[in-house]
Amino acid sequence: MDFLSRLAGWLDRPGFPWKSLIVSFSLGEYLLENWLAFRQYRVLQGTKVPKQLQNEVDQATFDKSQVPSIHLLVYLLASLTCIF
Repeated sequence: MDFLSRLAGWLDRPGFPWKSLIVSFSLGEYLLENWLAFRQYRVLQGTKVPKQLQNEVDQATFDKSQVPSIHLLVYLLASLTCIF
């Protein structure tokens, strides 16, 4: 219990800008998630089967497997943009 009371006393700082800190972290997380989703979207736009999968998957199957992932990422990017 002593640890919790010390932690509460340390966090209870009237002059600390908690609101700015929380907004900054939220904005940073939003930007990171959008950047990662956009990178993944660009990778999924590739039309060639990767070398590692050429013996396992044909071109038609590869193209069909890309469509749901692309749609999911477009939805994710749109929903992240609308939420923030």
